[in-house]
Formats: sequence, structure tokens, C-alpha cells
Amino acid sequence: MGRITMPKRFEIDFYTILGDVIKDLGTFWDFLNINLFILPQEEVKNWHRKLQFFQKRIDTLIEKAGILKKCGKCGVQFPATRRYFYLDMKSKDNLRPDCIQCHKKTQKIGYNRKIAQESMHG
Repeated sequence: MGRITMPKRFEIDFYTILGDVIKDLGTFWDFLNINLFILPQEEVKNWHRKLQFFQKRIDTLIEKAGILKKCGKCGVQFPATRRYFYLDMKSKDNLRPDCIQCHKKTQKIGYNRKIAQESMHG
């Protein structure tokens, strides 16, 4: 499993700001859950843009704070953002343990194996 590291001097400020962002995001999410099916289509698109803004804000905050996560396959440290790791809501940090590049390689190998097995049996 990838390990997240962060310089100590940013830790307090980061968690304070992140707490505010998550609180805003929680309020926003509650509003969406209640009103999503009532809103006109154009209004839903506007709220989707706002959600993307919150996600980008969190990713920018993580990169500026220097929070890193180590890939479980290649061992390289990347910023712990969605730019480098796919989302995985079952994990503690909501990110997959392997980086996007390693995950794509693994998926490609599995796909090639499947195709090879089908061609042998088909």
C-alpha cells in the first residue's frame, strides 16, 4: 500500500484548509443529493462544474503542501492527487495504491492475456 508523506511545517495549515474545503464540499453534496432530480438540466451542469472546482482546489492544495504518495508497484513518489492516482473509494486515502502508469500497464497485460486465452480456445 502506498504511503503518504508531508513536510511537518505544512501539516497544521493543510489540515485546517482541507477541513474547510471538505465542510464546504459536504454542504454542497447535501444540496445536490436533495435537489439533483428537481433541477433543470442546465442547472445540474452548473453544479457539476462547481464540484469539479472543489476537486481541483483539493488537488492544488495537496500539490502545494507537498503531500506525496509512493506507488506500490514502481516505488516512485508522486503528489497524492487524481492526476497521478486513480480514485478508489474503498481505500483509506481514496486513491489506488498503484500510480496511473502502473495501473494502465497492469490492465494492458491482463487484457493481452485474456485475448491470448480466447484465441487459443476459440
